[in-house]
Amino acid sequence: MSVSGDLLEGCFRESGTRFGSVISSIDSMRFGSVLSDDDIAILSSVGRNSSGIQKLINALSPDDAIAMEYLGPITSSAPFDPRLCGHTLAGTGMDVFVITDAYGVPAGIIPLEEHTDRFSAFISLKNTGYTIVTDAVPCTDEIIRALDRSGCDFILRQTQFPPSYGPNSHQKMLSLKYDGKEYSACKCRYEKRWLFMFLCDKNIGSVRDAIGSMDLRGQDSDYLIKSAGYENAISETGHDIREVRKLIDTRIRTDRMMSVCRTIISSDERLLRDRDATIGFILAFVLCHRRESD
Repeated sequence: MSVSGDLLEGCFRESGTRFGSVISSIDSMRFGSVLSDDDIAILSSVGRNSSGIQKLINALSPDDAIAMEYLGPITSSAPFDPRLCGHTLAGTGMDVFVITDAYGVPAGIIPLEEHTDRFSAFISLKNTGYTIVTDAVPCTDEIIRALDRSGCDFILRQTQFPPSYGPNSHQKMLSLKYDGKEYSACKCRYEKRWLFMFLCDKNIGSVRDAIGSMDLRGQDSDYLIKSAGYENAISETGHDIREVRKLIDTRIRTDRMMSVCRTIISSDERLLRDRDATIGFILAFVLCHRRESD
């Protein structure tokens, strides 16, 4: 399921063949690996070719494509917060959407303006038809408003019970077996939307034991214990609960992939200095992972 040379040539006429070679090189890269200066130049050429990147996505994206945001700085030393030290010291920004099918097979990336905030990122997908599967971010009015304005279906991942979940806390959790794991799960209405809840039975004991050993106020401890081990998602759509579990798992696998991508970029100062080369590298890194689905 790798990308054909003809397609790369059609999208990046001046560097398509050489870009294919760089993709192959990146496929075997690890932290500390070094690209040649010629490779960096090719990545920079591809990264600034926004129309070619979009053409590639149009060719590879399936009907059920999902979009996952990856925002924030990449630095050679630490993930500095740009709110504290300014954009320059914070390093270059990743700031892209990764586009895949529902199983995580990559189709490309959508570059965003550097240091784009999450609100603006979601709105930028207005009427694209993608399903947005978010990072685990709070269910705030601002986030919901941005997702609504995108016009896209969405799975808003949560790490804890939403604070207003209380009235629905009597919901019965049912057994769900998916992808070799056993969950207690439920699907219910939540503030005119749908809430999907998953509790991985294998992990709950150790999570709650860890919380029990923390020095917390009683109120905080009760809340964390109630939330321990749960993964939650909110959506406008009453999806099949197995479909939601599949999309969450796809996001988790893609998170691991993009963590490796961020780490490799941070080891090469040429990528940190050249925003176009950074985008070109992220695209190449994502595309080389199509081979894992062959």
